[in-house]
Amino acid sequence: MATTTPNLGESLDALRTRLHEPVDGADVSTALEDLLARRLSAFDIVIHLERWRAVNDATAKDQLFEDNCLEALDWLYSTNLPNTHAQPVESGL
Repeated sequence: MATTTPNLGESLDALRTRLHEPVDGADVSTALEDLLARRLSAFDIVIHLERWRAVNDATAKDQLFEDNCLEALDWLYSTNLPNTHAQPVESGL
């Protein structure tokens, strides 16, 4: 029996479900790497994570989910996104 590969929406749903459960960093990074391999950009994943956090904040206020989302965001920013913080500009004055 052949198994089918989940589509992008199913992979996002699986990540959201996984973030509601106790997970370790390896579980989160594996799920994120799967989404990146499916050509979803790190910025797009950040948008999904932030939207899920906003819904969680407005409704369930699940601290485990919040913590897992923050861990996922930390992983994305530390491994896949350029440093977007403004760098100080040296003044020539």
